[in-house]
Amino acid sequence: MFMPMSIVYQPVMGWLIMTMDWKYTILGFVYRPWRLYMVLSSLINAFAYCLFLFLPESPKFMLAMGKPEEALDILVIGYKANGGKDKFPVTQISLESIGSNLADTRKLGATVKMMWDQTWPLFKPPYFTNIILLCYLAFVSFFVGHGLYMWYPQILALSYPNMNARLTMCEALAMTWSKQEYEIIDTVTSEVIEFSCQLENDSTTYQIILVMGLTFCCIYGLVALNVKRCGKSLLFPIWLLVSTTTTLCIIWADIFYFHVVLTIFMISCGYCGSIITAVAVDLFPTHYKGMALCLVMMFGRIGAVVGSNFVGALLDGECSAIFTINASLLLGDPNLKKSHSPRI
Repeated sequence: MFMPMSIVYQPVMGWLIMTMDWKYTILGFVYRPWRLYMVLSSLINAFAYCLFLFLPESPKFMLAMGKPEEALDILVIGYKANGGKDKFPVTQISLESIGSNLADTRKLGATVKMMWDQTWPLFKPPYFTNIILLCYLAFVSFFVGHGLYMWYPQILALSYPNMNARLTMCEALAMTWSKQEYEIIDTVTSEVIEFSCQLENDSTTYQIILVMGLTFCCIYGLVALNVKRCGKSLLFPIWLLVSTTTTLCIIWADIFYFHVVLTIFMISCGYCGSIITAVAVDLFPTHYKGMALCLVMMFGRIGAVVGSNFVGALLDGECSAIFTINASLLLGDPNLKKSHSPRI
């Protein structure tokens, strides 16, 4: 829930601050609303830092560092926090055979070898198919969802002037860009080469992003309530199917608020990382689970970076290709087979 809550926080702050019109000069620096917005946005990181001070260390990490007593104490804390009233049933835990030598990895070679020992088995049977498929799904989900989300405020700002016209998103963007005039001054002759209009801040963009964040909060809540009833392996394909369908519909939707709704459901696939990680937890044994999650989320973040650059490159000129390619990628096979290897 923290990710959609941050999406709610950002547009609220933008709506309250970025629509202001003031300017102060202090010590030679010109302070405008965007500077205050950046300060308030960074407070989220400061708040997260304070929360981390109260969080216990991972028991698996403590166990891998050769501190089983401290790991057991952390497990007891978690047991009580989750409603455990009886005495904790475990009195002693032993070190793992794989990944338990962190305290001995003081040299680079030993660290690389330990990472290799935990990574290479994931790319061999019986885990190979699942790790490749999970990495693909994470990459595509973040590629589509986060890639477009990075540009969506600008898309809204460019589409808003034509919101009352029966235009698709790409047609509205093309019409706005055709009216743009970029003012570029030749540094030699001081002559104006081109012109561009200046887009004014409008609260509509922040309102739509706020609705998007609230929608994601509702989706997260519904998933949390129904994940046990429906199963993770069913919810994720349904989510991908909805995102694929809405992605294709965006190409032809010619009503502003209709393609806003479609875009919200399309982008929502980028925020199902919790389902992907939950599936990954069930597919791998304990001694490979941590590395598997790291690989899956690493490919997801790479997908977000690649996706944002992909959208930026095609948004002006090949807008429709963005949604066609995204829909094609989302059609990847989401079927995962659970490994029956023993857990440690």
